[in-house]
Amino acid sequence: MDLLNSYGDEDEVEVPTLQLESSSTISASVPSSWNNAMVVHTLKSDITAPLQLNNVNCSIEHMFKPSNNVMYKGQRSNNTMGLGSMESVSVNDGTFDEQYRNFQRHGYAIDVHSNQILGDINEYNHSFKDQPPSKKKKTQKMTAVSLDSSSPWEPVEVEKIEFVVKREEVSDVSQSKKVGETAKSSAKDEAKVSAIPSIPVDYTWLKAPAELRPSDGTHDCFVPKKCLKKYTGHTKGIQEIELFPKTGHLILSASLDGTCKIWDVFGDRTVHQTYLGHNEAVRSINFDSTGSSFISSSFDKSMKLWDVATGKEKQSFTNKKMNYQARYIPYDDNLFISTCADNRLYQWDIRTGQICQEYNYHLAACNAVLFFDKGRKFISTSDDKKILVWETEIPVPILYIQEQDMHSTPSVTIHPSGDSFVGQSMNNTIVTYFCGDKVKQNKKKTFRGHLNSGYACQIGFSPNGKYMMSGDGKGKLHVWDWKSMKKCREFQAHDNGPCMGAIWHPIIPSYIVTCGWDGVIKLWD
Repeated sequence: MDLLNSYGDEDEVEVPTLQLESSSTISASVPSSWNNAMVVHTLKSDITAPLQLNNVNCSIEHMFKPSNNVMYKGQRSNNTMGLGSMESVSVNDGTFDEQYRNFQRHGYAIDVHSNQILGDINEYNHSFKDQPPSKKKKTQKMTAVSLDSSSPWEPVEVEKIEFVVKREEVSDVSQSKKVGETAKSSAKDEAKVSAIPSIPVDYTWLKAPAELRPSDGTHDCFVPKKCLKKYTGHTKGIQEIELFPKTGHLILSASLDGTCKIWDVFGDRTVHQTYLGHNEAVRSINFDSTGSSFISSSFDKSMKLWDVATGKEKQSFTNKKMNYQARYIPYDDNLFISTCADNRLYQWDIRTGQICQEYNYHLAACNAVLFFDKGRKFISTSDDKKILVWETEIPVPILYIQEQDMHSTPSVTIHPSGDSFVGQSMNNTIVTYFCGDKVKQNKKKTFRGHLNSGYACQIGFSPNGKYMMSGDGKGKLHVWDWKSMKKCREFQAHDNGPCMGAIWHPIIPSYIVTCGWDGVIKLWD
């Protein structure tokens, strides 16, 4: 021992030595430089005795007792905290969650190792007394096993309680609830139906007055002198108007506000139906041969089929391109042709909602289409300043009309006799073409005197074909004599914009309907 104590260098720090005086006392001698650095701990029990753990709160001496019998001043062992001692324990996750929730909800929990009730014991007894015994079922026992059998963490049996409900009872209760709810809802619906009286829908405005009888167009016609009625209701300008087929007792209008409206001519002269569905301005409208439905084309790249009576949309057509005009084929209300901005004309079948034919020979956007010869032929106009003649359902033109002095004709109308048609030329003139056996321009019949450049103004004829009329860009209405080409009358029809539409009534000899970008429809007599 002396040799071991003398071993080492002189500069090294002196290490304290421990002397074993007895089996119950351990003392340590330290150098003088280590004052208050180390403490001497005396074990009153045998050093070989095992450490005894209790299931109660430990004393302060036991909490601060060092685990290696040597401890610095102010040092705490790793298993002590300010409010007690902490030991690592192996507990099942499900058991811990269950007891944690019980303590949070009810104020009590079960110590799975000591099988003691922690927290509110009265609440624990009250909750278990109130539970019906038939709904309790004992299941498998869960154990927490410790490697040290002498430790307080001995295997403890824990009862797990499950509440079992028969499926038959649940199904019976749910079915009874459903039956009761359906009975109540049906009773409420019957009460509502019985409380609300059925209001019949009046569609009498669709019928023409008894005194209006279709005419063959041979009656005399007169140029109107005054305005009888102003129809207001559109919030923006009106692009096109059309009268009900044969009788003309209703006016259909297409507006730049995205709506179509139908008005009465002879009754109270108010709006009867508004057709909502387009997101952009409506450019074109066209009745079918019976007047029960009409088709509209809009700048939202869609065409819609409408029911005149109910105002509901029956069908929608789109090829994701701008369609400027849509016109029914006269001999079949299930087919119509639209002029498109992609230099083509498309023939649509309403029964399938698909395109059944394409006409692709123009070099610019197509503007208008006009049928003649009972619908067996039609002409098309375009921004390429050409007029093409087609046979219906044949995609190859039979005639090209192109001259150096020609201009675009965005609006065309056929004469009541059926042997000629006119076009609104963009050089402030109205040009005339024969459309009998041969289609060619009648250069001797050209109408001048109005300013229409830049506007696709409608051209109208009197039923007997004696007069022709057209609006212009300044809101004026011009009336010409068809044979002499002399202007019969000119008057200011609309303000704040062009006069876009003009139609002669098919039965009343002196009735004219006009529309303009001022949002007003006017009836003249």
